[in-house]
Amino acid sequence: MSVGDERVVGMHDVLLGLAGRVSDEFLATARQRLAEGAIGQVAESVCQELAAGGVALSLRQMGVLAEFLAGSATSMFSRIPIGDEQRVLAWHFTGTPSEPVGVDGAGVAGLVAVLSDTAGARW
Repeated sequence: MSVGDERVVGMHDVLLGLAGRVSDEFLATARQRLAEGAIGQVAESVCQELAAGGVALSLRQMGVLAEFLAGSATSMFSRIPIGDEQRVLAWHFTGTPSEPVGVDGAGVAGLVAVLSDTAGARW
């Protein structure tokens, strides 16, 4: 793996760390742009998203992001909160499964029929 590849992997890791803390649509677009090689643009859009949403990054993640920013993004970068390495999820899990609501035999049979007719269900 070359140094350039390691830097791209670092940015990919930053994006992975943002899952559940920014919109899925934003992450999908950022990952696509990263795959296309637009790493500087991805870094700037990540800064904008995090600064606007008040989403924190760790010092390590901030270091990775800073590698790809132009000087013009400094003010935006400085508005990103710094947090610890432990990721805080937006979702709270109770540990107890919820009871299915309104599920009957006909509904399950209909779902099985639809899923059985998809290309992924054939082997």
